[in-house]
Amino acid sequence: MVVKHTSGSLTMTTANRADLQQRCSAVIVGIGACGSCTRWVVKDAIELERSGTPTVSLYTQAFAILAVTVAKSEGMADLLNVLLPHPLNSLADDEVRSAARASIDRVTQALLAGPVPA
Repeated sequence: MVVKHTSGSLTMTTANRADLQQRCSAVIVGIGACGSCTRWVVKDAIELERSGTPTVSLYTQAFAILAVTVAKSEGMADLLNVLLPHPLNSLADDEVRSAARASIDRVTQALLAGPVPA
């Protein structure tokens, strides 16, 4: 498992994306819990998918319309995603862990669904 922490207000660097592509057979990009970070989560997931790396983007329900709009505008309407409860930032740590556990099966199913049509 590889964990990369990047800024939620910027896209992933080319070097970070290349490193993930080289070291990972699939990537989970998240978490979009605000407008700008949701946009970057989706943009990063699109770039990874286009390069052939199966990717799932995670964002909260409040930003689902934004995420879908960004994906459609980039020609990736079928981009795989898992919606999380909103808000996450105000939840206690145990509640965030519970939300993560509840989404594991959905993330796994999305990754196993196959490549996203370009």
